[in-house]
Amino acid sequence: MSETGTWPLACIECLRTLDNWSARYAEVKHLSTTEIAKRIRADIKVARKVEAKLGTATGAEVAVTDSLTALATMPKQIKVSVRTDYFSGGSAIRVNVYNLPEKGWGYVQETDMWGEPRWVPGPELSAILAALKEIHGAYNFDGSDSMVDYYHVNYYGQVEVDWRERP
Repeated sequence: MSETGTWPLACIECLRTLDNWSARYAEVKHLSTTEIAKRIRADIKVARKVEAKLGTATGAEVAVTDSLTALATMPKQIKVSVRTDYFSGGSAIRVNVYNLPEKGWGYVQETDMWGEPRWVPGPELSAILAALKEIHGAYNFDGSDSMVDYYHVNYYGQVEVDWRERP
């Protein structure tokens, strides 16, 4: 709030549209980051079981979203950890993928704009990371305006492959 007792325009716009930022934010807006992380873990667990429960049990093709397909068909040995961090500026939920079938699995080598080779996630790993990002972001909102250094999110965080698993 400013000295005159009015809210900055960025804050007002953020408050007006707060419930429209993500698919499931309204369910968790009063929960702690730890409770939200529990829901993210549960969503990942359900998504990984979709193929086993629906696809093979019925023998029918199941129409699921690409994100669910990526997680359902992900190799079973791949593990996903969901951890929370609390700090003075807020909190974070970090989703980490590890225990890949082999070091560098899912990565492909490409050439960057300077002609140097670099490793990037391939189609399979990219689909898995995109699915996890979708679940991670479903409980969040982002009312930030970086042009005026106004940052307002439910939680910070990222989805990434453990650094020990990268090529």
